[in-house]
Amino acid sequence: MAILKGRFVGETLYSEGLRMQEIAHRSVSEGNPDQVILLEHPNVYTLGRRGDHQDILVGPDVIQKLKLEIFETDRGGEVTYHGPGQLVAYPIIDLRRLNQGPIEFVRKLETLTTSLLSTYNISATSVNKPTGVWIGNKKIASIGIKVSNKITRGLLH
Repeated sequence: MAILKGRFVGETLYSEGLRMQEIAHRSVSEGNPDQVILLEHPNVYTLGRRGDHQDILVGPDVIQKLKLEIFETDRGGEVTYHGPGQLVAYPIIDLRRLNQGPIEFVRKLETLTTSLLSTYNISATSVNKPTGVWIGNKKIASIGIKVSNKITRGLLH
């Protein structure tokens, strides 16, 4: 049975979350157990590889008022907002242990999320939708990962 080391660290700056992921990635690449880091971020927008600053739909006044940070990331996806009260999961998983590729892994995260939501009587799907988990036409969970040396980094929130 595979071991998954998990920890909840509370509200954490995005830059600190990145640092935690880098440390966890190094640890997993050295053969230590896979990890999942659970946390919340203060107001921040992240732009994935397909994201563009024009995709941020709030103006400079709102950005300043909310003290929003904007980070360009090397994960997949477009623009994602993170804020207080949103649970973010950073899975640091060696895909070789799962015998899966990145796309299979993302699909498993979608399935896991819809299953978890169903335990709360929330009917969600990822079938015939863009990546993520949806309730009707509204996204309830975003997923974006980067894979380096067959080990994931990224987010599920």
